[in-house]
Amino acid sequence: MIRRLSLHARLLLLGALTGVAALLFAAFGIGEVLQGFVLRDVDERLDTQIAILADAVTPQARLDRARVVELPPFAAGSQGWGWRVRSAAGSWSGGAEVAVEPGRRGHRHGAGEISSGRGRMAHGFPLYVRQTELATPRGAVEIIAAAPRSIIDRPLREAMGPLLLSLGLLGLG
Repeated sequence: MIRRLSLHARLLLLGALTGVAALLFAAFGIGEVLQGFVLRDVDERLDTQIAILADAVTPQARLDRARVVELPPFAAGSQGWGWRVRSAAGSWSGGAEVAVEPGRRGHRHGAGEISSGRGRMAHGFPLYVRQTELATPRGAVEIIAAAPRSIIDRPLREAMGPLLLSLGLLGLG
């Protein structure tokens, strides 16, 4: 069928396909950059809470509650913000009840490194979680901090709407 088209029509079709492909590539690329900015801010908050909790873990793999500081929004009781420390010696939590989804833990490269993943609250509310494992003389201690997934998804939706509209108008032009 393409051979029956004139040279002008084939060049126009090729130009249109190339333009659409370039706009799709731009949309996905810009989306990834925007997600990186949003995640960086959330990761910093969660990692700070994890560091505070890690400092409060004793050599006996217990959490010293007197040394725990809950940063805003953890302390404010904002829905979806929470943390959990779990070891063979016990389990402690604050804020939202955090449960990491099985098989969705992200990649852990070694003790002390923080990984990201998905989680859920007890009633199914989706969470974004950061976690690490701390080695103590009495065994490993798992530390998890979580934020509501909506604080990542909402700004991305708000930014991607106008971006996709702009790229669509550019493509039509």
